[in-house]
Amino acid sequence: MAKTGIILILIIVCICSCNNTKEASVSSIINEGEFNSIQKYFQNRSNLINAEKALGFAADPLILDTSEIIANDFFIELKKREIKRMEEKDRDPSSSYFLDIKRFIDQSPFYLTIKNIPKGAMLYGHIQTMGNYRSLLNEVGKLPNSYVYVGADNKSWVNGTFRFAPKSPGKQWRSFQQMRDLMADEFMHEMYDNITLGRDDYPYEHIPREYEKALFRADGLLSYKPLFRDFVLSMFQDLVNDNVSYVEIHSSFNGMYDLNRSYFNPFTELDLYVSARNEIQNKHPDFDFKVIYSVGQSQKRKTLKEHYDQALLLTEKYPEIMGGFDFAGIEYTIEEFKEFLKKYMEIQQRPTSAKANLGLFFNPDESDKSIDDNIYDAVLLECKRIGYGYQLTKFPLLMNLIKEKDIAVEISPISNQVLGYTADLRDHPGKIYLNHGIPVVLGSENQGIMKFSYSHQFYEAAIAWNLDLKGIKQLILNSIQYCNLPPSKKQMMEDLWRSRWKKFINQLVERSKIEVIEY
Repeated sequence: MAKTGIILILIIVCICSCNNTKEASVSSIINEGEFNSIQKYFQNRSNLINAEKALGFAADPLILDTSEIIANDFFIELKKREIKRMEEKDRDPSSSYFLDIKRFIDQSPFYLTIKNIPKGAMLYGHIQTMGNYRSLLNEVGKLPNSYVYVGADNKSWVNGTFRFAPKSPGKQWRSFQQMRDLMADEFMHEMYDNITLGRDDYPYEHIPREYEKALFRADGLLSYKPLFRDFVLSMFQDLVNDNVSYVEIHSSFNGMYDLNRSYFNPFTELDLYVSARNEIQNKHPDFDFKVIYSVGQSQKRKTLKEHYDQALLLTEKYPEIMGGFDFAGIEYTIEEFKEFLKKYMEIQQRPTSAKANLGLFFNPDESDKSIDDNIYDAVLLECKRIGYGYQLTKFPLLMNLIKEKDIAVEISPISNQVLGYTADLRDHPGKIYLNHGIPVVLGSENQGIMKFSYSHQFYEAAIAWNLDLKGIKQLILNSIQYCNLPPSKKQMMEDLWRSRWKKFINQLVERSKIEVIEY
């Protein structure tokens, strides 16, 4: 502990020294005492404004070739026209509630341009909230023995909960197939609304409760073994269609069931992931994914070390699929943490083993607006990425350490807005992280339950944070750089992405020669 304390003090001293140096360099921009003329005053003013802009993310000195510069000018023009189009509809993409304006975004030529961007990797989402729920319901309709709870909410069930069973679970349960046949599209729309969030769930104070209800209702579908593999396959196919090449998905491994029994063995789940991986790579050989063991939503009471031991066993059997261990989201004692830490350090002493490649991640509960003290452990252990981090701006030391240790921060702005943490995405801390040089990657948490695509995240970021193609390009390169793959595979992914990016740029250039799309 003494050694750790000394190291931390040295880090703080270095940060303070760096900050003092930066302050000196910034102050030198202003020629103090030279305000004796209007001309000199405005020269100082101009110097200060330009220096501030030079520190911003939008001015990141990524080299753009001639084609990229032309494409970027066209992209900026498209974005300006999109903002004007939305203003004419009395809508502001940054401050309007996303679930209310999604239909307007989907009609946008600018959004279609965003969809065509090759997006590299998508590095954060939870399997329980990610996939296409409409497709899931369609699959339910093809299977027998599905039931819907139609009674009042109680301690055991929420109205609209799904369950598969050999026979009806009780008097207040109705056959899904019979209700669908009786009510047709109206029933399917109602069921879809029950397991997703929509305008009817607004205002913000209702959202957390409705969010939890939607998760509860859908759990009986997502944990049903005969549905799971096809659900995963559909989710990854949607991401492929959205020009994503690689995914890292979180799973709590809470077990599954079928009509005969329950399966609480996580190896069963990973077997299904392997099967889905084999099938999707037959169609899309360049696509791949990894699964991160997440303890945060686990329904199994285990110590942190027990969860870690389980993840290590999974990694040993499935080294190509297992991608990390997320230790955020559960309460544990200092003794439990010491047990985990001892095991982790033992594993790291064998760097050539597959287990040593099981990277650490930290994704605290998004619904908790406070800083989890364990984030300090995440920084000291140099986790590969830290998720959420919505309150990081209040902790300058943490921000400096995250930047210094080159830890990426995962953000999902649409989810943050829908759940009520920021009404206007221009106020989202993501732009602050970008401007402070903290590596940021866009995640897609709650993509399924909130009915948005990964492209919607880029759309909102481009408009709310005033990003051009330089900024978009940096976010995508971050997604490749901070994924949990060996350097050789990262380079292969980047090479493939650059080839696709070049095609996208050429398409924009050709469009710019014809005419900017009229709205």
